[in-house]
Amino acid sequence: MKIAYLTFFSVVVRVLDRQLISGVPRAARRRAMRYAPGMNPLHPKKLLLSKWTALAPVNKEKHFIVIKVIEPEQPGEAVEWVDIDAVHSRQTRRIAWKTLRDETQWRQGWL
Repeated sequence: MKIAYLTFFSVVVRVLDRQLISGVPRAARRRAMRYAPGMNPLHPKKLLLSKWTALAPVNKEKHFIVIKVIEPEQPGEAVEWVDIDAVHSRQTRRIAWKTLRDETQWRQGWL
């Protein structure tokens, strides 16, 4: 049993080494092409009730939650705006959802 486990582990290590030697896996290359460095990968459909931390808090407002995704007036257009609610003060702001992708301003989750 112990020998079989070690054999399995060494095979897994070899497979992982081959993936690293052959380069970056295909899925990672696709993600890298879609998102620029320093950008949070996210989609506007997944934003509702997501939690965010501002890296430069103003008025002790550091933690936010997306309370509303503003749908465009025309059905075929893309989502541009979201309403975020500050957890500390309960004030609501409307921001462009793409600003949440900037890792210098926002981090996903409450840190």
